[in-house]
Amino acid sequence: MQGAVLTAAANRFGSALIDGSARRLIRSGPAALDAAGEEVSVVVRSSFDALVRQRGVALLLLLYSSDLCCSGSTWRCDPCETLHPLVETLAQRFNGGGAVDVAKMDVHTNDLTDDVLPVPRLPCLKLFNVDGVVVDVPHELYADPTNAVRDVSSFLRKFPLNYSCPRTPSS
Repeated sequence: MQGAVLTAAANRFGSALIDGSARRLIRSGPAALDAAGEEVSVVVRSSFDALVRQRGVALLLLLYSSDLCCSGSTWRCDPCETLHPLVETLAQRFNGGGAVDVAKMDVHTNDLTDDVLPVPRLPCLKLFNVDGVVVDVPHELYADPTNAVRDVSSFLRKFPLNYSCPRTPSS
């Protein structure tokens, strides 16, 4: 009986693949249920659209991998080590101020495909305006930890965070 059930399930799955009706499973890390004491919000794939693209306030998002460093090694390189404290400092400075919030997302535990958000390098910072339009924060601004807080803060203050794309009336 169990073999027949597995065969039927495999046949349904194969048919769905062939006719294009199979849904892609998306890996999503566990949602942060209690972020008390956390300065930096945690974004997971299952809540990506709600927390990033439809939030109504600009968002600076750190994309990183908890598994492998950007170099592919298990040890942490300087950019990986320096970006987390930078983001924590920026969160203390900007979160709750109404113009921009700061969050982080682990791409190792969350599926982020290029159609959702292209990630050419890790770690990286992306800035979303109020409409969810994304801009890469230039790597040069945070490559040198000595001036990173000042340079990224200056970039955030100059970027049109509250710019909303003009909407065309529906017909």
